[in-house]
Amino acid sequence: MRRKEPELHARARHFCLPHDYLNLWLTGEFSSGPGDASGTAYFNVQTRSYSETVLRTLDADRDWEHSLPAISPSLSLIAGLRREGAESLGTPRRIPVSAGGGDNMYAAIGAGAVVPGPVIVRLGTSGTVFSFTTGPAIDPTGEAAAFCSSTDG
Repeated sequence: MRRKEPELHARARHFCLPHDYLNLWLTGEFSSGPGDASGTAYFNVQTRSYSETVLRTLDADRDWEHSLPAISPSLSLIAGLRREGAESLGTPRRIPVSAGGGDNMYAAIGAGAVVPGPVIVRLGTSGTVFSFTTGPAIDPTGEAAAFCSSTDG
């Protein structure tokens, strides 16, 4: 976007995934879970933080600290519905909203990959193989991407 649409890029204040935007719209809080963030290529799964190196390569002049969502544990409650969100949905404001996670992260939970041991193959819009570990499992060749789970694995 910076090269092809520089004016639009310069005006952009936030960069996020659709799920993060939905959290913002529902709650007014700009938040993402580590599972979703780990799929962006600019999130370091070992430190569970954004990679300054990658972000500076993308745009050295941008204030990335204020452009990206805060990282919250997937199961944490980030807020209740904001008034406009509750009215639009016809629901009470007291409904809590969690940071959440991606489809593969929740597929892993549903398939039982929440403890070390099971290996799950999921074929859908992508082909994934996942398993739970208590620490990052990094492929030194870079051919397999590591993602954070939605259960702190």
